[in-house]
Amino acid sequence: MAKFNAAGSLIKTGTAGGAPATTIGQVISGSVDFGSLNLVDSTTTGDGRKTSIPGTFEPMGIDVTVQWDPAETGAASAMTSYLAKTLVSAGLTFSNTDASTAISDGYWTNVTAPIAVDDRLQATFTFQGSGAITYTAAPV
Repeated sequence: MAKFNAAGSLIKTGTAGGAPATTIGQVISGSVDFGSLNLVDSTTTGDGRKTSIPGTFEPMGIDVTVQWDPAETGAASAMTSYLAKTLVSAGLTFSNTDASTAISDGYWTNVTAPIAVDDRLQATFTFQGSGAITYTAAPV
């Protein structure tokens, strides 16, 4: 699995099929998993060793804690989509450059209400992609 530290990036959400434009918040901690290639067993009877061939790619997954800003509409949008089980686009804009993003269509699989931690509101968001990942630049 290709997991990257997402701290310092912005997590965004939007309408499925498009680029997410609504900011949820600044990521305090968490990771994005760009998926991995599944292998399919191709071993036949009589083979002396198990063999595999390439199968399908796992979709992107995001699991982050954000510094939640009540003025941002993204958290409410993610919560609404989560409760309605709505297909959305979501992704991260990495802190190295505003042009470096990774997005996918998928579903919010967990959204928590904000809680106060060290005098800051924090909330967690988990996203599971259901399709291909679109990169605008490679994260560094």
